[in-house]
Amino acid sequence: MEGHPDNVAPAIYGNLCCATGLKTKVLNTVISVPPELHFAVVVPEVMVSTEYARSVLPNHVPFKEAVQNVSHTSLFVTSLITHQLSNLSVALDDNLHVPYRKTLIPHCDEVFEVAKAAGAYGATISGSGSTLIAYVDKAHVQDVAEAMGAVFTSNGIENKTYCLEADSSGASII
Repeated sequence: MEGHPDNVAPAIYGNLCCATGLKTKVLNTVISVPPELHFAVVVPEVMVSTEYARSVLPNHVPFKEAVQNVSHTSLFVTSLITHQLSNLSVALDDNLHVPYRKTLIPHCDEVFEVAKAAGAYGATISGSGSTLIAYVDKAHVQDVAEAMGAVFTSNGIENKTYCLEADSSGASII
C-alpha cells in the first residue's frame, strides 16, 4: 500500500524480512534474527526529512561500490543465519546511502566510532536518519546506547537512547 514492502513485511512477519515489490505481487522471505543480537539506538533531536535525505543520494554509483554493497548485504544475511555476528563489522559498511546521508547528521561518524569502541559489531543510519542504530550483543547494549547518546549530549544535542531486541512475531490482532 505504501510502496515499500521492505518496511511493511517486517511489521507483519517480524524478524528480518527481505522483500521486493513486483508489478503484480510482493516476494518476501523471513529469517530469524539471532536472539543474542540486540540493538542500541539513539534518536537525536536533528530533523532529517525522508524527502531531503533522498535528495542527497546520487543518481549513479560506481559499479565497484554497487558490487561491494551486494557482497556486504549477502554477508549480512548469511552472518545472521549462521550466527557469525562478528562479520557485521564489515557487513554494515554501506556505499549507497550512508556516505551521503551521514552529512545530514552532526557527529555521525563519531557516534559510529564510540559504538564500536563500546562493544558494538557495527553501526549505521536507521532508515533515512537521523536515528542511528548499533548492532550489539546483550552484554554491551546498554554501554553502547549510553556512549552513542553521550556524543550528542556533549555537543548540546538532545537525544533519546533505546536498547532493543528484534520482534520475532510481527503484528497481531488482539
